[in-house]
Amino acid sequence: MNLIKVVAISSKRDIKSYVRFKNNLYRGNKYAVPTLEMDEIATLNPKKNPASDFCEWQCYLAYNEKGDIVGRITAIINNNANKTWNKKEGRFGFFDFIEDIDVARALLNTAEAWIKERGMNAIHGPLGFADIDEEGMLVEGYDELSTMAALYNYPYYIDFMTQLGYAKDIDWIEMIIKLPEEIPERVVKFASIIEQKNNLRVLKFKSAEEIIK
Repeated sequence: MNLIKVVAISSKRDIKSYVRFKNNLYRGNKYAVPTLEMDEIATLNPKKNPASDFCEWQCYLAYNEKGDIVGRITAIINNNANKTWNKKEGRFGFFDFIEDIDVARALLNTAEAWIKERGMNAIHGPLGFADIDEEGMLVEGYDELSTMAALYNYPYYIDFMTQLGYAKDIDWIEMIIKLPEEIPERVVKFASIIEQKNNLRVLKFKSAEEIIK
């Protein structure tokens, strides 16, 4: 068994390392879309994330014996969700790790302990703070370009999760819909009616500067 050290983080420097780890892990993978680091850093900032009004969380980084970052995870409790569904359930998210089951185990054990210490009796994930965040784990389609709505992960993630006692809750299916070369006349007419009814107009920009203004 490899010696893995899991550390709770909060400093700006550590959060940057936390965010960059995923992009470094998937560097060179043509199907994984890189994370916008500034967006994820803002998401993990309680002062900038509205979810902090009803969520509590703790981010962790995993280090190997050499001091290299080898994984990350965030333990989350969404109090609103628990109140709505009458549950005492924690979440884990932002879960990424090298191909080493010892790393995955150490991270999950740490998240489980944090959640249990706060009175929760179950853990569910990968989930974000709220339902508008990316969720789930890819179980097939690793040779398809990742989308904004879904998380991309290596196939070994699923193997490790199963070995560590986790089970799939439900399947979510994404589909590719090919648009016709020409927009159907009835769609154009319907769009025109909506524009007139709501006094809408389409803005067209020639540069990023115009968009910013």
